[in-house]
Amino acid sequence: MLSKKRKIDSENRKFMNEWTELYCFILPERVGAIPVCLNCNSTVAIIKSGNLKRHYETTHKDFHTTFPPASEVRKNKLHASEAALRVCWVLNKHQKPFSDSEIVKECMLEVATALFQENKKIVTSIQDIPLSARSNTRRTEMLTAENKKSLFELLHKSPCYCIALDESCDLVDSEQMSIFVRFFDFENKVFREELLAILTFEGKTRGEDLFKSFDDFMKKSDLSYDKIMSISTDGAPAMMGKEKGLLKRIRGINLSMHNSPNIALYHVRWLSKGRVVERFWNIKEKEVKTFLKNVDTEEAKKHSDFLEKNRNIVAMAFLNDILNFLSDLMKEFDAIFKDFSEIGKLSQFLKTPYDVLPDGEWTDVAEKLFNLSKSKLQIEIIDLQKDVSLKQSRSASTEEFWAKDAIDKYSNCEYQSGFRKGKSTTDHIFVVRQLMEKHYEYAKDLHMVFVDYKQAYDSVNREKL
Repeated sequence: MLSKKRKIDSENRKFMNEWTELYCFILPERVGAIPVCLNCNSTVAIIKSGNLKRHYETTHKDFHTTFPPASEVRKNKLHASEAALRVCWVLNKHQKPFSDSEIVKECMLEVATALFQENKKIVTSIQDIPLSARSNTRRTEMLTAENKKSLFELLHKSPCYCIALDESCDLVDSEQMSIFVRFFDFENKVFREELLAILTFEGKTRGEDLFKSFDDFMKKSDLSYDKIMSISTDGAPAMMGKEKGLLKRIRGINLSMHNSPNIALYHVRWLSKGRVVERFWNIKEKEVKTFLKNVDTEEAKKHSDFLEKNRNIVAMAFLNDILNFLSDLMKEFDAIFKDFSEIGKLSQFLKTPYDVLPDGEWTDVAEKLFNLSKSKLQIEIIDLQKDVSLKQSRSASTEEFWAKDAIDKYSNCEYQSGFRKGKSTTDHIFVVRQLMEKHYEYAKDLHMVFVDYKQAYDSVNREKL
């Protein structure tokens, strides 16, 4: 008769406080935590004294000699290491810089000096805590590596998981794709949602670029496409493309996505509360209520009772209508103000007219929004930039420059200068030469037409007109 396979998660193993003194391990105070070594920040997967002892005796033999068990120096060393580790956890939890650990230590010293002036031992103990920025950085990197290793070990044990993908930009406009995963943790008997990775991109973010980066990550992490049960995306064209989109390429690898009714592909817009509420409202009668009745938990019973009350249903209906109205209103605003982003390109010309190029992108925006002639606009900006007298006013404010200086200069401007008293064609010739030089400098095509008005007018039979 075959023996039954042991289930570690059913043995209810408990971490003993004396193991900290004996084997230099502590257990973080969070759900699903595993023991962490105070000397090297390594973790042990199973809470068992034999595993902790094996790690201590094989990795930290010198520590056992330098800091003998039950000695005061060993106790102080372990307390200082534990304090540094806890500070590291708190700073990472609140997403603070590594260098803040030095500020924390300085604050602790000031507080200890003020409260325990007579007890110098406390101040000395705080001074012995290793909280330099370099130490905190190294400690954080080691904890991150251990957490990542533990996460992937749990993910490999899971029979399936759901993936969520979001392609966006960070604060410095660098393209990146966030990968989130949801799976069932068999060891702790809970569903977990974790940030799996953030993939960065340089240059284009087409569907093939996203897939290549995602595929490299899957292969490097030894994750199987066959275990993917659903994929949620942000609905971007690079994700949903019918020919070269990311999901199209994933379907080509995981063929079960075409046939299995359990495989789902969702396209959602992140932070869209209206769509979430609308989706819940549409499936509340069948899917949601049926699911809650089949789940035998006290929390599920409370949610089921909530959905049976008419007052709650009316409130949900009102919330659904309000959010749908706000969503439609936002679409109208987007349509009305869609040109505002392009106006930003034109504002650069208004702020610094002497720094823009005559054939820059702002001329395309001005031609589109204000129905201006692009060629005439380029001639005028060249005329403006070569005006020596007007350049003296470039240090004035934007409002003063355009409302006063430019208007005073060009209010009575007349372009016909040939054969007129006090006028010359020198400026016009200069403009033509500037156009030729600029187009030659930037390798642009230039087409020029010269019209002999004398011949044109003389060829007209004025009597018949």
